[in-house]
Amino acid sequence: MIIDELKSVVKKVAPKIDTEKVTEDARLMEDLRLDSLSVLMIAMGVEEKFGVHFENFVPFKTVKEVVDALKEMGIQD
Repeated sequence: MIIDELKSVVKKVAPKIDTEKVTEDARLMEDLRLDSLSVLMIAMGVEEKFGVHFENFVPFKTVKEVVDALKEMGIQD
């Protein structure tokens, strides 16, 4: 599932994050307490993990936005 792969990216970028908190409803900065650099690093990790490329910087605010972006790029859940 996309969310499970995303949890591994988050864990790699921010090892102190409890991956149980990485749910589709979670807000990256407010709920997971990530800073803007960490969000950028997660976007880069997602590109590497899923073999995709975001044409422009995408200011993801929630985990669901990341999942939806991947689905729009053809990544299956």
